[in-house]
Amino acid sequence: MTNLEAKQMLARKLDLDYANIANNGLFVDADLQDYIQGAAQKAWDFHAWDFTEGAKTGTLSGTNITNGYVDYPPDMVTGGANNLVVNSQEFALKDKLIYGDYRKFLEDNPSGQDKVWSEYKRYIFINMNACTAGQTFDVYGKLRCITFSGDSDLLPFSPDTDNQEDSGNDAIVDLAYAEAMGSEKKKQYDVSAGIQKKAYGSLEILWKPMADYHANQQARNRPMFIVPNYFDKGRTARNSPIGNFNIP
Repeated sequence: MTNLEAKQMLARKLDLDYANIANNGLFVDADLQDYIQGAAQKAWDFHAWDFTEGAKTGTLSGTNITNGYVDYPPDMVTGGANNLVVNSQEFALKDKLIYGDYRKFLEDNPSGQDKVWSEYKRYIFINMNACTAGQTFDVYGKLRCITFSGDSDLLPFSPDTDNQEDSGNDAIVDLAYAEAMGSEKKKQYDVSAGIQKKAYGSLEILWKPMADYHANQQARNRPMFIVPNYFDKGRTARNSPIGNFNIP
């Protein structure tokens, strides 16, 4: 579905002739565009859809190495970074630490080259002991919602072509319809709430098999939980009497 097709569908729901949209006395084309854009944003934010994911590339500078961080990609949402690759070496999601823990790791391991990383506000902190200036890095994560700039732009649930789309595009139009009906121009708030509930229900139905698919994927050689070593350095269960049985 294109941006134009979405506005035309919205116009039909509002009982408007889109071809004569400038003369209806209630909504203009810019209103419909705002509703479609806002609805796309809501659908985009609603779940971690595959089409919202992307990667941004940069090069580590000497300043980055000294400061220990890079700026968040401007078109990636805050907190959306879920993987980092520096010089073709992965800094995995499991090694993304809470910022306080990351600082504590650096204090305890000032020369450690573990591929740990973190984020704080709009900064991505990287253990620069494992990096050098001039290396490229790729940040993977959730991007900001697309902004429609022309009638031929595709809606999010048509990520490749106009003819290949999911039902999420219809839900976007319904969210836009709900916004229009709840506007000061229509003031049909109960109707708006009902339409919005239906739209989000459609998005949940669409998301369910996608969520199941991701849940069924298996990670290779990656523990689900990181278990810290609570024993002293050098101590193992085999050479410590604590918790062992004495077998004659």
